[in-house]
Amino acid sequence: MVAYLTTALALFLAALMATWARLYPLGIVVFPVPVALYLARGRRGLAAGLIACVGVGALAASGAWEVGLLYLLAAGAGWPLGLGLTRRWAYGRMVSILTVWAFALVLMSIVGAWDDWNAQAVFAHDTLTAELDKRTEANPADEQAAAIRANLTWLKDRWASLGLGLTFCPVLIGACVAVSFMARWARLRCGRPGPRGSFRDMRVPEWLVWVVILAAVTWFIDRRWPVTGLRIVSWNTAVGLSAVYWLNGLSILVYAATVLRPHLFVTVAAVFVLFYLGVHPVLCFVGLFDTWSDFRRRIDRFILERSRRIPPEDDAP
Repeated sequence: MVAYLTTALALFLAALMATWARLYPLGIVVFPVPVALYLARGRRGLAAGLIACVGVGALAASGAWEVGLLYLLAAGAGWPLGLGLTRRWAYGRMVSILTVWAFALVLMSIVGAWDDWNAQAVFAHDTLTAELDKRTEANPADEQAAAIRANLTWLKDRWASLGLGLTFCPVLIGACVAVSFMARWARLRCGRPGPRGSFRDMRVPEWLVWVVILAAVTWFIDRRWPVTGLRIVSWNTAVGLSAVYWLNGLSILVYAATVLRPHLFVTVAAVFVLFYLGVHPVLCFVGLFDTWSDFRRRIDRFILERSRRIPPEDDAP
């Protein structure tokens, strides 16, 4: 009974999101979860039926096969997520597959409405700058508002070269959140061990550094001989790679905090310096140089050496 109610609710939500533009992006986030849960419980037939219902509901509500296909593929993102839970894939592998799947859907939507996407960026820029202008008129000495306005204008002028990379960042973070949530759910509700490893153990593959080198080379070529198409590829790739290595640096930080267990004051101070003072971009370099240094192994070696230096406590009489 619960399964049929869930399917009916998914069909209703698909129709609602397909007809109301403001809810349109939520399809990629909402529908993969119940599909993955059905797979984790061994109900492949219900998972496949739910995917079909989502596609049919979106097609019937919108009347456009592109929308129906998009929602069908969005719900289908739960299939590799559920398989990863049942077959105990590595955490990083699940995040990678889900990120590629979700970003492919986002990219398909953007390319299909490229002019509208750029128009939305211009509208967002004009709206925000209008608010900043009011703030500046009320307080002409507000240098922060002027700096934010200048940065927004710079970003608007280069939106085509940076927008896709900036869109990739929340997709990657959302994939990590989804895999972590589903892994915990599988352990607590479905009695499955979930994926191998966790966020703190996730490590970027070493071959990705060659993509970094290629992006740097194309950036220097574009700087010397500017080419619009090359800039779109190189800049967006660089932004996406920075998100990948930033997340890797954050996972190293989480690993260190979990293993070393520093004092609460040290932890709060580190979080304050990194995020409140805006030093967190250093995590990109930490994540990048982890390719050669393997910081987690160094942390483990440090703990081992420290345990050897500390003499064992005498047994109580």
